Amino acid sequence: MDLSNSCSFDGSPITGEIYGFSSSNEAISIVDEIVGHIGLKRNFQIQASNVPNAAATIRRSPNGTYERYILYSQSFISKIINRSNSYWAAIGVMAHEIAHHLNGHTLKGPSRPPTELEADEFAGFILYKMGATLEQAQSMFNNSLMYTRYESATHPATSARLEAVAVGYQKAKEKDGKTTVSKLPNYKKNYPSTTTKTNYPNTTTYPKTTTTYPKTTTKPKTTTTTNNKVFSLVMGKGTGYYGQTWKTRTDFPNEEIKKGWNEDRYITSLTYGDNKWTLVMSKGTKYTTQRWRTRTYFPKDEIKKGWDDGYAITSITYGDGMWALVMSKGSGFYSQQWRTRANFPKDEIKEGWDSGRQITSLSYGDGKWVLVMSKGSKSKLQKWRTRSYFPKDEIKKGWDDDYDITTLTYGDGKWVLVLSKGSGLYSQGWRKRTYFPSSEIRKGWDDGKTIISVNYGGDN
Repeated sequence: MDLSNSCSFDGSPITGEIYGFSSSNEAISIVDEIVGHIGLKRNFQIQASNVPNAAATIRRSPNGTYERYILYSQSFISKIINRSNSYWAAIGVMAHEIAHHLNGHTLKGPSRPPTELEADEFAGFILYKMGATLEQAQSMFNNSLMYTRYESATHPATSARLEAVAVGYQKAKEKDGKTTVSKLPNYKKNYPSTTTKTNYPNTTTYPKTTTTYPKTTTKPKTTTTTNNKVFSLVMGKGTGYYGQTWKTRTDFPNEEIKKGWNEDRYITSLTYGDNKWTLVMSKGTKYTTQRWRTRTYFPKDEIKKGWDDGYAITSITYGDGMWALVMSKGSGFYSQQWRTRANFPKDEIKEGWDSGRQITSLSYGDGKWVLVMSKGSKSKLQKWRTRSYFPKDEIKKGWDDDYDITTLTYGDGKWVLVLSKGSGLYSQGWRKRTYFPSSEIRKGWDDGKTIISVNYGGDN
C-alpha cells in the first residue's frame, strides 16, 4: 500500500511493508458514530494495521479507482487509552484521522502542522457533539505518549494541539447555544473579607488532565541548608495549567485575586509563611466559579454555605491570624468531609480512605490540623508520611514506586507528605531554599512545568 500521502497522527514515518487486518466492530461503530454527528455516511475503509499509530491515506485499487482508508494500530489505541486513562482519547484519534479525509488533506501530500491543527480542531468539535468534556476531548494529547514540546516539520507542539482541540470544542458549544458569559462583578475599592468570581469561560482553556504518566528517571538535585526555615517548591507536568502567575504580599492578596479572575485565572495555591501570603493563579483549570472567605475563626458555616451553593473546598490555609478558605465549582470533587484535630489526623485519613475518599487538602494552623477528603479526586491510591526533617528520601522512594507529590506542607513541627497514584502529574521536581524561589519557578516554567505548591517550614 502506497502511504506517501498519508497523514499520520503524530508524524511517525510509515516505512516497510504495511499489512492490513480485519477491523474490530468497535472501531467501525466509533467511526460511524463520528460521521453520523455531521450527517454523513462512512465512505472510507477502516483497517487495523502495523502502522505506528493511526493514519488517513488513499489507496489505488486494482481496477484503477481510489479508495480512502483509515489505518490504526490496535496496540497504539490500547496504549493511548491506558496512558490517558480515558476511552475518549481513542475516539479523538479516529475523529482526527476522519478530519484529514473530510478536509482533503490526503490529496495535498503528507502531514503538515497547519493541516494537523485543522484535524485537531475538528476532533474537538466532534467530541463535544458526542458528549465529551473538554478534559476528555484533550486526553488524546494530554499524556506522555503524545507529549511533544516543540513543533516538527510535520506536526505542531502539544500545546498548540491542545489549543486547537479547545477551539473546536468551544465552536461546537457555541453552535449548541450553551455558552454563557457572565460579567464579573464590579468591586469596590475596599474589598470585603468575602468575594466570589462568577462564571467567565475561556474559549481556549486547557483542563486539568486525568491521565497517568510514567515517572521520569531524572530527579532534580536537592539543596541542603542549615537554616531553620525554608521555602519548599514543587513543580511538575500534567496539571493542565498554563499562564501561571505568583504574588507574595504581607496583606491578604484580595486585589491580586480580583486581577487574576479578570484575566481568567483561578487560585491554584494559597499559602502563608515567612510573614507573607503566596498566591498562585493559573489558566487551564476546570473551575467555572470561585470564591474566597477569610475569618478569624474556623469557617465551618462558610463551608456549609459553599456546599449548599454547589461549591467544593479547593484550599484552606491559616496565616496572619486568620483562616483563608477557597471554594470552587468545576473541581470534580463531591461528597466532601472535613475534620479538625489537635493531633495529626491519621485515623480520620483511614476512615476517609475506607469510605472511598482521597486527601484533597491538608494544612495546619491555629493549633489544629485541617483535613479535607473528597470523592471525585483523580488520585486512585494514596499514602502519607510525617517527618521532623524535610522528607527528600520519602519523596524519592515515592517517585520510584510511581507515586507523585499531591500535598507537601508543614505544621506542628513536622513536614507532611501525601503521595498519590493516578493523579495525572509527572516529571516532578522539588527545591528548598532559604529565600523565596522566584528564579527556580522561572526555570521550572521554562522547562514546561507548573507550580504545584509553595510552602514554608522547618529544615531540621
